[in-house]
Amino acid sequence: MHLAWPHEGPGVEYRTGALADQLSEWQKQTSPATSGWKSPESSNVAPALDAARKPLIAYYSDQEDGTGRRVVAWQAGAAPVVAFESKAPTDFPNLAQTFGGARWGLLVANPLDPDKSDYSISYVSSSDGAT
Repeated sequence: MHLAWPHEGPGVEYRTGALADQLSEWQKQTSPATSGWKSPESSNVAPALDAARKPLIAYYSDQEDGTGRRVVAWQAGAAPVVAFESKAPTDFPNLAQTFGGARWGLLVANPLDPDKSDYSISYVSSSDGAT
């Protein structure tokens, strides 16, 4: 079982373990902090399993001083990667991700252009999980 949720301050908390195990036996990790960014409490965290069955966790980060917002993709034990960035605000940040074979896809409900807030769905894709 894989669980992830916004962590107070920067990043997310990730836990993994068997359903039959006590919670104290589950492995726990927190994503590395990124200076100047924090995780909003009101946004979802989207875990998905890649082709190798390793969890990839996507989550929002808000700029601490400013209007920037970005989606970060993170695998436990690795550095977070920025997958989407925008200066356009949104009241209802939302995201979803999936894998199809070796291809990763991310849907982001956040305007990309601050001047065109009517266009609020963006799609990001990667064939190697890094670019």
